[in-house]
Amino acid sequence: MRRILMGAAVLLMLVPLAGAQAASDAQNKAKGTKYEEAKGVYAYTGFAVAKTNFGGGDANLGFALGGGYRITEWIGADVDFYWAGRDQGPVKSRQFGLTFNGKVYPLGLFAPKTLDSFQPYFVMGMGGGNYKFKNGGSVKTGTFIFRMGAGVDWLLTDHFGLYTDVSLDATPGFKGGGNGGATGVYQLGMKYNF
Repeated sequence: MRRILMGAAVLLMLVPLAGAQAASDAQNKAKGTKYEEAKGVYAYTGFAVAKTNFGGGDANLGFALGGGYRITEWIGADVDFYWAGRDQGPVKSRQFGLTFNGKVYPLGLFAPKTLDSFQPYFVMGMGGGNYKFKNGGSVKTGTFIFRMGAGVDWLLTDHFGLYTDVSLDATPGFKGGGNGGATGVYQLGMKYNF
């Protein structure tokens, strides 16, 4: 009985929040902010630069692609994939990461009319990846990835824009990095809102 009452109390607290969000949605739609226009399905592709704290050498270059859904003006979710590699003399390196992420756009919540073409966000997610390094010996492993970072969407039109994203992919289970490792990933590319 106590659990039922607690569940009912939580639902009663969520109803006003949902109503406030619906009113906010209607108000922003009437005002025509780009945060409102950005809601829905989106896809992106671009360049990726990845640098690990294990494996030695320079950064790996490659590509990134992904897609997601912008639920409200300030919350979204996406799937991000990147592949990067290099051949530099005896050093050969390949890596990829696939993460499932949540995004928060703070200006969409607090000030949707402020710089609505530039939409900064914070991202956090998890997934998996594979790292292969060859420099004399060879290291190859799959690993869990915990991703955290930040970025900016720059909407040039209602549908097309650019994005940049910087994240740290922590890889706690990677044996080649001792107790774990980390990869810094920088992405720059194009974004399309459907």
